[in-house]
Amino acid sequence: MRIELGLHVVMSGGGFDLTDVLDFNAFLIDGGNGEWVLFDAGAGRSPNDANAIVAADGIDPAAIRHLFLTHCHADHSGGARGLRDQLGLAVYAGRVTTPMVVAGDEAAISLEPARRAGVYPHDYRYRACPVDHVLGDDAATTIGRLKIRTIETPGHSADHVSFLVERGGRRPLIAGDALFHGGRAPCRTSRTAASPTSAQRCESLPPLSSMHSCPAT
Repeated sequence: MRIELGLHVVMSGGGFDLTDVLDFNAFLIDGGNGEWVLFDAGAGRSPNDANAIVAADGIDPAAIRHLFLTHCHADHSGGARGLRDQLGLAVYAGRVTTPMVVAGDEAAISLEPARRAGVYPHDYRYRACPVDHVLGDDAATTIGRLKIRTIETPGHSADHVSFLVERGGRRPLIAGDALFHGGRAPCRTSRTAASPTSAQRCESLPPLSSMHSCPAT
């Protein structure tokens, strides 16, 4: 689903009902060099649905060459291995996220409590995925015309990062679960106590383009 030229939502379960219900919003941005950059990977149960969304928007799925993960939770990173195997793309993740994703550590990503709560079915399994590029705080990555800045935004999860993308005068902030609809920060428990600080850090960024964070819905 195209949001604006060069920016698409290609996975969404509870938000736009595009793909599997377990998929969180995943954004696809044009690098301007024949390569597209995907932010987050969904839960991994319906990769073909995502490919169909991409193709329907006139984009060849094979042009998706890079995947950035905001954090370890399965609705954001569970599909990484399948996409990497299918498309041969490079995976980027924060320094805290990386060991959990590489090990497929279901305990570390809090998957079992989520299963018990009924968020994930009991037969859902997380697939470990290699990470090609480990990103520290304030890391800068250039892909084509995109300049992508990694910003550590712990709170929703200890490993959470957001990505500020410079693209032709536009500045979308891929905020993952650091911010929710209306600019709210999750801060209901001690585990999320860092969320207000992370939200303030996002707020302190130079002016973003009009949309412009891409948070949870």
